[in-house]
Order: sequence, then structure tokens, then C-alpha cells
Amino acid sequence: MEVLQAIVEGIAMYCSWGVKRIMGSNKKVTGVELIGCASVFDALGRFNPSFDETQKHLLEAEVIILAIGLLPNAAPFSAELHLNHTGTI
Repeated sequence: MEVLQAIVEGIAMYCSWGVKRIMGSNKKVTGVELIGCASVFDALGRFNPSFDETQKHLLEAEVIILAIGLLPNAAPFSAELHLNHTGTI
């Protein structure tokens, strides 16, 4: 349901990609370099992603909000973002 809502809101999805590095210049974020995810689980079924460094994708960005299954701390951006009633973007 959340994925469908994000798509309706115009959010781009980059599935099967992992972050290689966050790029910047003059102490400001300029983008993210992604590399292709070859597999998510190892031979024993444990979460252990492996990546294909020959597959790369660059995304320009001015702000990066890291979220790992938790609500992001959007307080530093509250004047610039339109948050919903749960505090999410």
C-alpha cells in the first residue's frame, strides 16, 4: 500500500540498487552513486547483499534522508517539507 501511495505521489523507485557513495562538493551533497544489487541473500538464506560494481547509476540530489525501516528525523527540513499527520514526508 505504501509503495502504491508513493508512486501516486510521483516518487521514483530504484529497486535492486544499493548506495555506493554519497557525492558532494564544498561540503554540500550533490548526488548519490548507486550500484546494482546482484543478490540479497547468501547461500544460507541470510541477509547478505552482494553488488555488481559494473552496474552504476548516478542520481543528482541536494538533500538525502537516510531511513532504515524507521521514521526519518525530518525536523531539520520542516520548513521546506510538507509533512503529513504522522510526521512523514
